Amino acid sequence: MIDYYDIVAQVAALKRDFPCMKPEEIIEERGIALLEIPMGSGPNALKGFIQKNSRLRTIVVNSDLPYAIKHKILFHELGHNERKHLELIRTGTLADTDISYRKDHTLAARYENEANFFAAECTLDTAETLEVISEYDLVTAARLLRVPLEFLDYKLRLMHHTGQLDRYVDVFSVRSDCLLKIGNEGYEN
Repeated sequence: MIDYYDIVAQVAALKRDFPCMKPEEIIEERGIALLEIPMGSGPNALKGFIQKNSRLRTIVVNSDLPYAIKHKILFHELGHNERKHLELIRTGTLADTDISYRKDHTLAARYENEANFFAAECTLDTAETLEVISEYDLVTAARLLRVPLEFLDYKLRLMHHTGQLDRYVDVFSVRSDCLLKIGNEGYEN
């Protein structure tokens, strides 16, 4: 079961410790190696992953992505670290997989969803999100907030589960692997 309140508390602690919320600074402070390598810019290009070898943790991010996307990917991978997912798996590498958000209740799906909730909480300010969604439809709101629609959906779900949003109708079939589908369109470096 996902502990939504714990995710919000973890991100709040990060915001207190790192007011600028630059994922690179947090990653460095946590002693995680950050490696940017070109992995393509096509729709099926790998965006990033986190791995642990012995005691060394490394986040690898696709350097071909615009910064706006890399920023979100870094928070997603950092979410795996902060949620201690690497300590709970055997392989040492955690990469997005083709797992349904709603139908598959595997541990991997939960980890991906937790990392997505974590990244959405890091990326979107609650007050600004509430203001924008009160005035615009979700597609327009996502564009104005400069996030993929899936990130907005995760933020709204998190706000609903923590009582910050009274009603949220599940209008999407967002999948835990939604970051795999995020492309470069609409994002500048």
